[in-house]
Amino acid sequence: MTPLKCATFEARPWRWEVIVVHGGTAEMFRAYVTKVTGGSITAVEGFVGYCYITDADPALVWVECLGDVPTLVHELMHAVFGILQARTLKYSPESEEAFTYTVQDLLTQVLRQKTWRRAA
Repeated sequence: MTPLKCATFEARPWRWEVIVVHGGTAEMFRAYVTKVTGGSITAVEGFVGYCYITDADPALVWVECLGDVPTLVHELMHAVFGILQARTLKYSPESEEAFTYTVQDLLTQVLRQKTWRRAA
């Protein structure tokens, strides 16, 4: 089993920390969420990706396999919707570009990441 690896990014220009975690299992990610935020996740069995976000903590995005780009994008979109909602921006045709550019920027940051540290 591979260990959890993580890297920290910033959802710009929203100044929101996003920690992307990959590897390990959904159960390992559940324990990581509790360690980092004190929060908890309920059902994760069988999941290959997850996004945990609150108004106060960094967004935590997990994918079982970093090469699973469709799941990565799916979970990053959850993070972006949560971040922009917390910043009081509602999704609409007028705000769509804010959402799509934020997803694009985060995905670019993740794909360019060269080193991943082991999640303790």
